[in-house]
Amino acid sequence: MFFDQDLITAVELTSPYSTNTQDLTLNADDAILTEEAASSDPVVEYSLLGEDVADGIFAWIAFGIDLTNEYTVTPAASLYASGGVEDSSSSGGSGGNSTGSAPTGSAPTGGAPPS
Repeated sequence: MFFDQDLITAVELTSPYSTNTQDLTLNADDAILTEEAASSDPVVEYSLLGEDVADGIFAWIAFGIDLTNEYTVTPAASLYASGGVEDSSSSGGSGGNSTGSAPTGSAPTGGAPPS
């Protein structure tokens, strides 16, 4: 899910978001948004509940579910008590592959990170 840039900009000007020092990725520079927008409309619809975002936002999405499909998803990383461990097969956002198809693999089991 993504929000349009005008809404993001308005929220970023509102406290406490205005104190955030993390670099903001603009929609125009977001590779995941670009990838998703090639086959769908990933941008959330919204309406302000007042004069500006500080008064609240009502947002909604529409989606469909194909009950005949079955996928196994590989996480990009796993978090354990000892810390996070990146999945070496993850490509950082494309689901472990570059074809745009569904991710493959299985989630790690057990409570300890791999050695």
